[in-house]
This record gives sequence, C-alpha cells and structure tokens, in this order.
Amino acid sequence: MKAVRFAKKLISLLLCAVLLTAFVPYVCAKAANPVVFVAGYTGSRMVLYRGTPEETRVWKQRVADKVVDAIKSELPGIVFDAGAAAVGCYDKLFDKLEPYVEQLIDPLRMNDDGSSKYPVEVYPHSVQTTRLDALSAIGYYPDHDALKMLGAAAGNKNVYCCTLDWRLGQIDNAAVLDAYIRDVLRTTGADKVDLMGVSFGGQVVTSYLTLYGGDHVARVVLQCPALDGSSIVPQLLSGDDFSIGWTALAELVRAFRKDETDYADPAVFVRPSLLCRFLRAFIDRFLSDLFLNYGSVWDLVPSEVYPSLRDRLLSDPAHAVMRLKSDRYHNEIAAKTKETLRALSDDGVQIAIVAGYGYALAVDNGNLSDGVIDLASMTGAECAAVGQTLDAERMQKYGVSADGMVDNSVGY
Repeated sequence: MKAVRFAKKLISLLLCAVLLTAFVPYVCAKAANPVVFVAGYTGSRMVLYRGTPEETRVWKQRVADKVVDAIKSELPGIVFDAGAAAVGCYDKLFDKLEPYVEQLIDPLRMNDDGSSKYPVEVYPHSVQTTRLDALSAIGYYPDHDALKMLGAAAGNKNVYCCTLDWRLGQIDNAAVLDAYIRDVLRTTGADKVDLMGVSFGGQVVTSYLTLYGGDHVARVVLQCPALDGSSIVPQLLSGDDFSIGWTALAELVRAFRKDETDYADPAVFVRPSLLCRFLRAFIDRFLSDLFLNYGSVWDLVPSEVYPSLRDRLLSDPAHAVMRLKSDRYHNEIAAKTKETLRALSDDGVQIAIVAGYGYALAVDNGNLSDGVIDLASMTGAECAAVGQTLDAERMQKYGVSADGMVDNSVGY
C-alpha cells in the first residue's frame, strides 16, 4: 500500500511539473518588456558642478524668463517699428539682451573638438532616478505627451527614460544608450527591451541599432524621427536668409506650452517678415558659434548638404575630432538606415515609424513635414511638395497615401 501511495504522489508531482512547464511559455510571453524611451532634442536637464555648493541647473532653468521679459519690454520700440527693422538697428536691443542671453547659453558651450567647455552633467540619469514613476514624482517629463501616453499604456514602473547630453553627436549618445539599456536589463532581469525614440531621440535609437544591433530589443517605435536630420538646421548654420512658416510656428508654440512655458512666448505677435529678420540677426549674434561646436547639430544636417556645409564651416583643424565623428555618422549610420531597419525586421524586431505630415516646414521651404522635420527624413518616403500631389504614374503604386502626397513604397 505504501508503494502504491508513493507511486500516486510521484505521478501527481510529475503531472504538476508538466502542467507548470506548459504554462511557462505563456507566462513569459505575457511578461511586458521594460520600455526605454529617448526624448527629443533639448529634453534632458543639465547641471553644472553637480554635488558641490556651486551646483546650478544650466538647462530647463528659469533664466529664460529674464530673456523673454527683456525681449517683451524692448520689442515694442524696436521691432514693431518697420523703419527700425533693418538689421543694423538690432544692435541696441542685442546689447541690452546680451547679459541675459550669455547667462543662459555660456554654460552650454562646447569646445572646438565637441567636448563640453564646463563640467556639465545630465541629471537625473541613472536607471533608478529615470524610471517614469521617479520622474513623475519630481514633475519632470523630458517629453511630456509621449511619456504620459507611455505611462498610461505600459505603467510608470515599466518605463525608463534615457536622458542624454543632447549637445553630443550620435556616436557618443548611441554609446550612452547602449550602457543604459544594459543597466535596465540588469536591474529588471529582462532579456529584451522595447525602444521608443521621439524626433532627435529616434535618431539616437537608430544610431544605437546600427552600431550595437538588436539582440537586446524586441520592438521599436520611432515617433517623428530625425533619421536624416532636418532642413531647418543647415539654414540656421549657413547664415542664409530664411522665411518662417507662420502656421507651423504657431503650432510649435502651442505644443511647447504644454510643459515648457519658459521657452514658448518670444515674439508671437510680431509680423512674419520682421520676425524672420530678427531671428536671423539674433542667431548670427548669439547662437552661430554655439551651434558650430555641437556634434548633434552637425548630425542633424541632412546628408545631401552635409559635405558642402562641413567643408565650408568645419575646415579648421581644431574641429577635426567632431568632424570625424559626424562623418562617421553620415557615412556609416544615416546612409544605412534602410539597410539597418530592414535587417532588424527580418530578424524579428518589430519596427514602426509614426510620422505626421501636412504642414509646411517652419522655415517654409516647401518641404512636406510635421512643422519641424521633413517627412522624407522621417520615413525615407518620396513626398510631394506642400499642397501638391505626386505624379499620376506614381499614384498608381502600392504604398501611396490616399491623398496622393506620400509614396512609402520606397521608405525605410
């Protein structure tokens, strides 16, 4: 009898083991991957002399309020007067603004080789301090709408935000993202992550995938990704005149107001022609030298115009290191975007690109865009100009949008 009872218990245990084993794949399949999120340009907070009595936040700080207030107080007598709108008449205004603007931008300056001039750190940055529930507790959302949406969908404790020094180029930031993903996997015990990148963050994610592969990645969502930069950037760098798409600018201001009111207000009531001249003069006076040493800015120059602009503005040997990294980005990453994404897809990584369109670019050059980034840059698609459609022969192809503006059959 004892032998029979023992046999029954043994059979029962074996049956339980079989049943549990059968459920393991189901449970694992249902386990959610941690989501690693990379925000758009200027999303991260930056801190100077962190951990010392001199610690100062140098990005997302309130100094911008002083700049905005100064502009508001001075503009009525200078910019609104059409007779004073000639470029030479801005000197008086800029002289008054200079102490405020320099206080804002000087800590963010980079050396000619693309390294930081001052000991600036990204903070928060660790896996523990950048999990979405920790960020929510301090009211910090590097990308407000996307992170709120992700938190609602995946849970705040399952979303991790990789904060970056957005001044650096993609070669450097891809390495930071690689280390961050490995930290998330160690912390959570997961085998893979899901990746989401917005705008500049989408460019970082694709750079990471090109350089480090997709072994640790299950799914990728690229939201309005700047995969081949934005044609706004070369216009800002070149010193050439540009025009502002007024509707696009108004949309941008409304978008910023959701959580970045300290940067939303400048000159929203100024006539477009005066605003364009003012912005060109402002950029030339205060920002051109700043942008020149940002590796990220050079990686945001579309590949088509990058070589000529690089040779024109980065010929000084002092820029050799930054130039080498940006050359590598354009030749080894941007040029292989389609190859990278399709190879990953063939290997089972699920990839989606979400891109809005229908707006003129903010610099109003006729390119179809979401207001900031050219649609062709985001998707690799062939696009009609704003307000136009593709030719009749192309309209018959599979992959052309119903409105006839986008041919995605050739996209990434």
